[in-house]
Amino acid sequence: MASQTLAVHVPLSSETDKIALLALKDKLTNGDPHALPSWNESLHFCSWEGVTCSPQHMRVSALQLQNQDWGGTLAPSLGNLTFLKEINLTNINLHGEIPREVGRLKRLHILDLRQNNLK
Repeated sequence: MASQTLAVHVPLSSETDKIALLALKDKLTNGDPHALPSWNESLHFCSWEGVTCSPQHMRVSALQLQNQDWGGTLAPSLGNLTFLKEINLTNINLHGEIPREVGRLKRLHILDLRQNNLK
C-alpha cells in the first residue's frame, strides 16, 4: 500500500494577501524589524496584529493599526487586498501620497487616514 502525502493547499488569493501585507508592513514601518512582531511566517496572517479576515474566505477584510510613530508610507500593495472593507491607519505618522491602487478596493466602506501627513 503506497503512502499518500496530504498537501496543505493555500489558495493563491490568500498568498496574495500575505505578500501584500508584508510589503505594506515594510513601507508603513520604514523597514523597522521590531515593528509588528506578530507579522511573521510563524502565524497565519489572519492572526496578525491589526488584521481581521472574513471567516468565509479567510481574506483580509479590515486593517486597523492606529497610534504608532512609524513615519512610513502607504505601499501600492494595499490595492491587492481586494476584500478590504475597512482601513484605519489613524495617527501613525504616514507621509507621502495615497497610492492610486487604493482605487481598486471596490468593497472598501471605511478609509480612515486622519492625523497623518499625507498629500
